[in-house]
Amino acid sequence: MLSTLILAFSALAQTPAAPAAPVAPVQEAAPSWEAQTICPVSAEPLDGEKSHFVDFEGQRIYVCCKKCVKKAAADPEQMLFVLAQAGQATESTNTICPVSGEKLDGRDHVVWVGNKSFAVCCKKCHRKASGTPAVYLDKLEGRTKQTLCPISGEKVDPKVATEVNGFQVKACCEKCVAKIEADPNAALAKLASQKVVLEPIAKTCTLNPKEKRDAQVFVTVGAQRHYFCCNKCRGKWLAKRAAPKKTEAATAGALQFLGGDGR
Repeated sequence: MLSTLILAFSALAQTPAAPAAPVAPVQEAAPSWEAQTICPVSAEPLDGEKSHFVDFEGQRIYVCCKKCVKKAAADPEQMLFVLAQAGQATESTNTICPVSGEKLDGRDHVVWVGNKSFAVCCKKCHRKASGTPAVYLDKLEGRTKQTLCPISGEKVDPKVATEVNGFQVKACCEKCVAKIEADPNAALAKLASQKVVLEPIAKTCTLNPKEKRDAQVFVTVGAQRHYFCCNKCRGKWLAKRAAPKKTEAATAGALQFLGGDGR
């Protein structure tokens, strides 16, 4: 009996261990977006030189003329939406990895957020940036969290704040809170001009509050960031914002945006 056990143990010891399961590679393949060929403001074809553009979050949004530059700069997220409906992507221009701060040697590792993208230096940074892309798009755009009162310009008191459209706006004193509440749009515009970004108080989808928000599905408009549960909700929200009086047609068009057609 003992000799049988010894032989069995010896056989097990000589059996080679099963190879470890391979680690799934980071998916870095570019989605099926086409290069930009139309102006998102006028819908006219771009000229060959592409001499007019707006830079936003490390992207370059081309337009057809000087007049369109001003309109595109006023609402770049809506310009991205228009391009997405046409199946087109913006051009990524960042030369520094927003994760490591290192200079890019190439553009082998690209993070896609809808039809906009930014390059990072390595696979490790790609994994990190893919988890919370808003953080790194903020770095590329130069956005920061609120530290100054939009009324006085003084340092905020963390305990003094008010809610505006689902966002917490901080102030330095109660008098400034009253002024913010009297004209919230002016306060938000001031924060936007300072490149401040506010995170929503709710952890749910902006369009469908019954669903949890996805950190990878968002839109930053002015000083406000809106999160969604899915790409379809993001598209529908942008479509309604662009054409509130044409909700049915806008919603149908939005289904082509970031998810409805497989993108």
